Amino acid sequence: MLLLVMVLGACSSESVDRAEEPHSGGEGDLASPAPAIIESRMGDFVLRLDTGKSIYTPEEAVVVRALLKYDGDKEAETIYHAMYPVALGVSELTRGIDFGYEMEQPLITTEMQKGMWLEIAYRKKAGYTNKESHEAFIEAFLKGDTFPAGQYNIRAFADFYTEAGGKKTDYQFSAEKQISVH
Repeated sequence: MLLLVMVLGACSSESVDRAEEPHSGGEGDLASPAPAIIESRMGDFVLRLDTGKSIYTPEEAVVVRALLKYDGDKEAETIYHAMYPVALGVSELTRGIDFGYEMEQPLITTEMQKGMWLEIAYRKKAGYTNKESHEAFIEAFLKGDTFPAGQYNIRAFADFYTEAGGKKTDYQFSAEKQISVH
């Protein structure tokens, strides 16, 4: 069953949970009680955060991606942004570690075609932390495509602007969800 409730405002930002589609897997698959896809909207743009599922084992690859779509009246809209129009950040809640997100700041333009998703995949990175007790965890986190056991908050943050007729419109909105690895 797929449930989608959208309340739209011209320049408002709201989060909408979408039910996770059931999947048929082999033995040992964990049922996921929370939706794997979260959407947020601002004006003519939709931001989707997709974590694949909400519960993983430490042996499973965790795939996180953000998708941005323009669905306004024009055939295309040019957006202006830093290295990417959407940043992805991860925090481990149990240990209080924020892996954050950093991005190069050049001004880049991207032409968004109406109805087409622009996909940004999460790439692991970690900045400096003064908590030496977390060094082993951070090293384990950065290895491979799995996450160590823990509770994680994943956040996609869209940050870009458009220009029309000399008028600049800023877009800053986000979508976030939690996943569990155990």
